[in-house]
Amino acid sequence: MTLSQPLLSICIPTYNRAPQLRVALDSILNQLDAEDLKEIIEVVVSDNASSDSTQSLVEAYQKKYSQLKYFRNSENIGGDLNLANSVVKATGKFAWYLGDDDALVPGILRHTAGILKQHNPAVVGVHYGVLSDPKKVPGNEFLIKDKAPIVVEKYQDFMERGYCLGILSVILFDRDLWLTVDHSKFHTLWLYYEVVLKLMSKAQGRKFVYIDQIGVLTGEGCGWVKNGGELKSFLDWREILNSLSDYGYNKNWIQSEQKNFPNLLIIILLRAKGHDLSMETKHLRRVYKSFSGRIFYLILASLIFYLPNFIIKAVRNIKNLLKNFFTAGLPQS
Repeated sequence: MTLSQPLLSICIPTYNRAPQLRVALDSILNQLDAEDLKEIIEVVVSDNASSDSTQSLVEAYQKKYSQLKYFRNSENIGGDLNLANSVVKATGKFAWYLGDDDALVPGILRHTAGILKQHNPAVVGVHYGVLSDPKKVPGNEFLIKDKAPIVVEKYQDFMERGYCLGILSVILFDRDLWLTVDHSKFHTLWLYYEVVLKLMSKAQGRKFVYIDQIGVLTGEGCGWVKNGGELKSFLDWREILNSLSDYGYNKNWIQSEQKNFPNLLIIILLRAKGHDLSMETKHLRRVYKSFSGRIFYLILASLIFYLPNFIIKAVRNIKNLLKNFFTAGLPQS
């Protein structure tokens, strides 16, 4: 790290979410009022050609915060490439992905900066909570303790212990290492995670760190489930998991992780149809390709796939009504 290089870049890809972005920026910039943090942390916003007030919002913040950099794409280049753009345009030694509808808790930047200086890790995972009120910046209800992080020597152990989750805003990484990884090949909406998984296997002799206290709050936006997105994500993750042996991950661990996938297929398929998965044969073809040889599960999946979505939604709604009724208890006489 050069004298002029920031220690950490907070990288925020955004598109048409100005109200949520305001909360995310406030959660970061409020912490940068401290002089020592101003000098070592930058914020990079990559705007995917938003048509709302995103540009004017960020430019207003830039008048007060010189650490805030803004890049606007001339056209929408897709979420993955926009995210990559936020990292490429950053200049920090380390980078932290942050969703535009997520927020950092007070004190986490100072705590994290100390960890980065002390351990020089390849990757950092952060424990997370839920941003229950998307209009509210996290306050002092969250307390960052002066607590040593968990340090792991091997990337396989880091994965097996669940310290590197596939959630956008809980991952920090060495940016130079990230740039050395080929990020031209990826599953749609998975670039952020696939690159980090490949990065870890290249980080020989580097440490991996987990911050075992809530440092980030993630929004509850579930736009990815629309049109049955759960099925795509489920099958994508299975393919990604299978590919990890090519990068040195333990094959026995991969096989162990795969054991529950056939049972999960049925649950995920029901959920996907409950969120309007279309009955295009391409979806079923992909299921057959992924679970070739699992005849029982393929027959069951086929039966469920061709059930009209409205029937599955109706059964789900009745189940929820019954659950709510019995949870509330019978009326008192």
